[in-house]
Amino acid sequence: MIYDNVDPALLAFLHNPMAVMTTEPPVGERLKWHTRVLYRIPLLRSLIRSEQIQSLLWEKLSVNLRHARDTLPDYLFEDYTPLNQETMHRFTDQLSLYFKVGVLLSGEDIKSASRREMIAGFNASYTWAALEYTCNRVAESLKLRAVHNLAILMNANLWTSYYLSEVYFLMAQGLLTARLAGDTLHITPTVKLQRRVKGFWLAEITEANSKISDLISRHDAIPLLQRYGRLPEALRKLLVDQTLDKCFSIHADYLSEDMVRHPKYQYLREIVDFAVHLELRVISGQVTTDEAYLRSIVSSATVDMINSALIGRSPTLDSASSFIEYKGGVYIRGALNFKYGLRKFVRFLLGEAKGSEKGQNFGHLLGVGFEKNYILNYIRDLNDPRFKVYDEFKPSNNSKVKGYDIDFILQDVEDDIYYFVQVKYQLSDMPTYLAEQCQLFLNDNFRAGFVRQLAVLRDSLSDESIRKKLSRHGVGGAHEHNSYFVLLHNIPFLNFYELDGFFFYEWNLLRNLLRDGRVQVRKKRDLTEERVLNKPRLHRPQEMVDAYFNHTQSGRQMAEHYDVYCRANAHFLFDDLKVICKLL
Repeated sequence: MIYDNVDPALLAFLHNPMAVMTTEPPVGERLKWHTRVLYRIPLLRSLIRSEQIQSLLWEKLSVNLRHARDTLPDYLFEDYTPLNQETMHRFTDQLSLYFKVGVLLSGEDIKSASRREMIAGFNASYTWAALEYTCNRVAESLKLRAVHNLAILMNANLWTSYYLSEVYFLMAQGLLTARLAGDTLHITPTVKLQRRVKGFWLAEITEANSKISDLISRHDAIPLLQRYGRLPEALRKLLVDQTLDKCFSIHADYLSEDMVRHPKYQYLREIVDFAVHLELRVISGQVTTDEAYLRSIVSSATVDMINSALIGRSPTLDSASSFIEYKGGVYIRGALNFKYGLRKFVRFLLGEAKGSEKGQNFGHLLGVGFEKNYILNYIRDLNDPRFKVYDEFKPSNNSKVKGYDIDFILQDVEDDIYYFVQVKYQLSDMPTYLAEQCQLFLNDNFRAGFVRQLAVLRDSLSDESIRKKLSRHGVGGAHEHNSYFVLLHNIPFLNFYELDGFFFYEWNLLRNLLRDGRVQVRKKRDLTEERVLNKPRLHRPQEMVDAYFNHTQSGRQMAEHYDVYCRANAHFLFDDLKVICKLL
């Protein structure tokens, strides 16, 4: 995906489609009279240009969103049936009345029962992903709750309008193009997007596989929880440590003593412990969890603070109750997935925590620890002779060139390449929707990482004062031809991404890249590891992406699944059109 240079009016529409309904499109052409004439005659619709189809789609979206707003009360009802493997079909059956994911079958697909089974699983997983994502978008923008999801799905006009709002956005950004053939609207990626699709898909799949691995780890703990009612202390600590690492980029082995003793860090560990135990009970089929049980797991003070954040709060998706709801002395797991929900939950709880701490806030201290303790020590502990890491590189008060801010420098010793790295840490915010991801690039603090802090140094590498400072720092061999600039972060969606010569990587991925593209291959309960890279070249993201599809076991699986993805489309009805849209 491409997230930069987004028109503010277009982004406002994407963020809340129902709040921005005008006949005037936010960008692009207005619908012309001759387009209306051509559209009235289905045989002539193929003559309508993609730019005018975009305007036509805007008009249809405006009308349908306005109708959805006016009729919303007629559709709303609350459904309290617990969501599990046995009840998922109630939601997918409703969606299938107007929306399906389909794959164009090859001759090999038709002949092979195993491939047909794999494709059926692909269709089911992508259908559920679209269902959950779009229902959450609708619910969050309209202040609805998880109990309204079935009502949202039964309102086909509302659901498809929100789904198409992202399609319209991508068309307006020049990433999708459209053509009409009778009553069918075909939407496909432009060349601009096609260049990015493989890396985007790989980043999404890598994150999904990580979530599956985490889920399996939690599943493995359930028998012990069911047998003893609580987890052994060592396993309990391991699950909390793993969750802090994967969800918050906090590694227990790389924390300072001051941070380990910090009251908010202890509170954070208890929140995670609380959430993990609740999650394990939900996975094992327990719909509710008694407050008394969780008071036996974590301190009463933590339970009291959690309750104060939950009591009286409607479980809309922008509240702490969207992850865990408290009602009548029991806790009920909300609609959000574990990683996203937990980060949101922590944001509310830490934001409300009253503390007497002075100086820098807890999130800032974690960010400093992430940069100085975790990342640098982790790379050094690899003991890889191919790489050398240098401490921060920043201007002094009397420096001629100011404004740059490099958190560390990674040298590829073999190839004499220097990566100047700026680190951006987010404790709890995790942009999930496309609108939030685009909004991140408008965030002043995030943009400063590459617009100013990296760019100033990149543009001043030949300055005499910078040359002298680089030499004193031990990196005098860094010049314009062998220096690259990386923004390292802990936001899962932004990987293998390049913008204006800056390269973006998320820490969970980067640490695997530094270990020659470590990939875990799971077959049933067995777990093996493979290496897909000879060496990470962070300035060649496409080269690394291609390596994940090589002739290893994981590479063959990846290539097979990507081939299916490339042949997949979403098929749905909207207004008077049948829409066939590339699955995104």
